[in-house]
Amino acid sequence: MKIINKFNFSEKNLENKSKKLNLSKEKELYSKIDSIILTTSDGHDLLFLQYTSLGVGNLILTYIYALYIKLFTKDLKIIPFYPILIHPIIKNFKYFFVRSSFQFNYKKKHLKRLFHFFLLRKPIKNIFIRKKDLFLSTDIINQDSLFFKKISDLDLNYIKANIISVFNFNYTIKEKADLDLIKSKDRILSVGLHLRRGDFKTNRNSSSNFNTSPDINSQIDIIKKIKAKIKVINVYSDQSHSKTIEELNGKLNEFKLNLFPENANGTKVLQDMTKNDVIILSNSTLSVVSCILSNQLALFNNQILPKQIKKYFKNIHEIN
Repeated sequence: MKIINKFNFSEKNLENKSKKLNLSKEKELYSKIDSIILTTSDGHDLLFLQYTSLGVGNLILTYIYALYIKLFTKDLKIIPFYPILIHPIIKNFKYFFVRSSFQFNYKKKHLKRLFHFFLLRKPIKNIFIRKKDLFLSTDIINQDSLFFKKISDLDLNYIKANIISVFNFNYTIKEKADLDLIKSKDRILSVGLHLRRGDFKTNRNSSSNFNTSPDINSQIDIIKKIKAKIKVINVYSDQSHSKTIEELNGKLNEFKLNLFPENANGTKVLQDMTKNDVIILSNSTLSVVSCILSNQLALFNNQILPKQIKKYFKNIHEIN
């Protein structure tokens, strides 16, 4: 059977002159498929587990894009990643454990991955159709320039119903997520602070490089500009608590701090992140996914990923 692997997701080809999405080509393409099999551009399938250096944020974003495609075909089946995610030991055992996710919520649909074992046991960057299966790579985030535009139009309850089933965690969708939330002194808020430190270096000018996280002072400056009463700041980081306390250097001593367990896997961190009224973003898909799923108010300063997508999400704001 012919393999189609020349997908053109550029903005020029997916938008017409009036800048409205031209979906006719996509509808025609997706009408040819019965199933979407999620694949990874950095890793591969082993028997009943996924082996990849990508985190849960990338996997969830790819799954949400599959939900977007599913809107075109009513009976389309999505074959998700295996629930056990194993990260390679590239630094130490602790880092391997933090990045891995050991869940066992297998579905019958996972069995279809076994039929493509010899294909899926290697990284797949290209997106292609074989027979009536669309092999959707995590690299779709880079290949489709309208990726975030498309998923931003999805109904949050539609996403939630599927996320709960496949990724085995629940969360609440916030009703109010504009800047008025932090302007009123009468409000009492919980704030999440994401310090991505284990695999990214910190950099004051983090918008210039994907592989950097913001300097702590820029994140603290955002917190200081919140006029509402902060009942707690939940700090999420894969570095040790002692290093986090050292990095904070007493600058948040006026607030109640709760340091989330450093050895918790990405799914548990994400679920807790979504509980906050406000999330201070790092340059990371994990905290970005938190605000996309929960519609919580997300604040950042000079970071490349949030800066690129803020125009699509009303709850993401840059604070200078």
